[in-house]
Amino acid sequence: MEALVLAILDGHHALYKVGTRLEERGMLPWLQDGMGRASLNDDRLGQMLDALFAAHLNRVFGAITLNALEVYTLSTPWLHQETTTITLYRAYEEEARPVAGLVPPRPAYGHSQDGHDALTQVLLRLGVSSAGLPLRLGLRDGI
Repeated sequence: MEALVLAILDGHHALYKVGTRLEERGMLPWLQDGMGRASLNDDRLGQMLDALFAAHLNRVFGAITLNALEVYTLSTPWLHQETTTITLYRAYEEEARPVAGLVPPRPAYGHSQDGHDALTQVLLRLGVSSAGLPLRLGLRDGI
């Protein structure tokens, strides 16, 4: 997860580039001991994302958010909703297979915010409070 968060903050989301990008930027030492570029391959990162999806990540995210609001007594007078596309660089099955009773989003072709209209994508929605605290996270079918 640390590697994916660093990759997202760096502005690049392609799983096959995560290890290389973090190494180029000198970020590998920030990860847990023994985590190197070779262990950050797209298959391993994809399996980790599948496992997080199966663990109902949105519920975990919601519980953490509610706890942060309570502990830090943050008010939420308004919620800003933002969306972005996540471009996928691989072939995916036409029909999504349910994982732990949940149906993953279906990648689709559409107008991509990063200009890669020839690739499939899914839509990420994020809602943040006026203080910048992420409160809501959702992944939807591609547009």
